[in-house]
Amino acid sequence: MVKEVRSNISVSVDELVKAAKCANQDNLRSQAPMALPGSNRPQSYAAVVKANPPLILTKALAKSEAHARQILIDRRSPLYSNTLRDLTEAQLVAKATLAIELMTKDDNNIPEGMVFLSARRLPHGGALYELNSAESARWFDNPANRSKFLEHFGIEVMIKDRSYHVIVENVPISFIPDNYAALAEVEKKAGLKPKAIIKARYIKPIARRNPGQRTAHVIFTFSAKEGANQAIRFGLSVEGKKVYGRKLIQEPTRCLKCHSYEGTHVAATCPQEHDSCGTCNEQHRNRRMHNHEPGTVQVQELQ
Repeated sequence: MVKEVRSNISVSVDELVKAAKCANQDNLRSQAPMALPGSNRPQSYAAVVKANPPLILTKALAKSEAHARQILIDRRSPLYSNTLRDLTEAQLVAKATLAIELMTKDDNNIPEGMVFLSARRLPHGGALYELNSAESARWFDNPANRSKFLEHFGIEVMIKDRSYHVIVENVPISFIPDNYAALAEVEKKAGLKPKAIIKARYIKPIARRNPGQRTAHVIFTFSAKEGANQAIRFGLSVEGKKVYGRKLIQEPTRCLKCHSYEGTHVAATCPQEHDSCGTCNEQHRNRRMHNHEPGTVQVQELQ
């Protein structure tokens, strides 16, 4: 009787061991990475996601690649006449192409196959060019190359560096944005490269601060997107306080005379003869104060 019981126990243990091994193998098979169609070997999860990226990620990558191929040309100063405003996109591309052709006769340092693909006219009168490669766009980072190009393109314009703006909230008002030493200290504590921060400024004028105000919002301008992304992701240490920021979304240009959002002009160049109020749409400036009552709008001059 005892021998029979021991035999049954041994058989049961062996069956449990076999069942555990089978279950373990099935679990490993279920966790194995998937194989893509047409592939002879299993692919990792990262490879699967990379092969089928989301649409929003595809658009972001395409936009980032396009930025790397762009250069911005604008007039050097408001004192110079804007010679680009009246040109069409085709004329802008032809003007830049001609400048490169004239340079090629005297300079062999130009990247092979440099081509200006398109131009986009900007509301303020500048032109955003897209080249055929990022290497062609980086060629303009050299000041000597810029100078030679502008000699043939036009001396009244300049090539502007792309900048990246980050709005940082609740910065102690003891921070002085015009002090380069203060900016250098922020760069050092954040582990950024020297001169990664081009400039900084408070959003609200200092004269308009409330009594007893201790913090304010600051816009930091970075020279590279890597520095801006690092500030957004990890924050900055300003005047001993850890502060965090976000990307500054550019507000649409608004004419303060006719209150148009088309972005084609400002109040100084507005074609409308009279001023319009943004509150009541009457022919007076916004600097008047409105006392709103039910069904009426009263206008009073500010003293």
